[in-house]
Amino acid sequence: MTETAEQDVPEGFSLRSEGSSYMDHIGPIYQRVLERSVQLGVRLAAHQLNPLGTTHGGMLMSLIDVTLGASAARCLGHDGAVATVQLSCNMIAAARAGEWIHTEATVEKITRTLTFISGRIMADDRVLLTATGIFRNPPSPKV
Repeated sequence: MTETAEQDVPEGFSLRSEGSSYMDHIGPIYQRVLERSVQLGVRLAAHQLNPLGTTHGGMLMSLIDVTLGASAARCLGHDGAVATVQLSCNMIAAARAGEWIHTEATVEKITRTLTFISGRIMADDRVLLTATGIFRNPPSPKV
């Protein structure tokens, strides 16, 4: 990563890499780990846009899915991934190349088997997408 690219990333975010996963192909994606959630951020580039020159909806839904799942896992004290059971997204606005977008998540409820969570994607003070999700909690370790 160049020094210019690093300067374009807000403080607290670091490059997220999973090797050769789908998310690496739509990145670069940055993350900031908070106490009860994980935020993802992207400085939008041409390959993340649709033919209209605005954020690709599939890319936004991928970002929020990973954000909600990672945040659910964080609240559960789980280091791995959790499975998405249900994800509902509302696309409200779009962003263009060069804009910084970031995700936010809030765990609403945790049951024995499921975590209910909501989130959104922002560009500055504009809401681009809102979402709610249900994630399958990992099985408890057998003692």
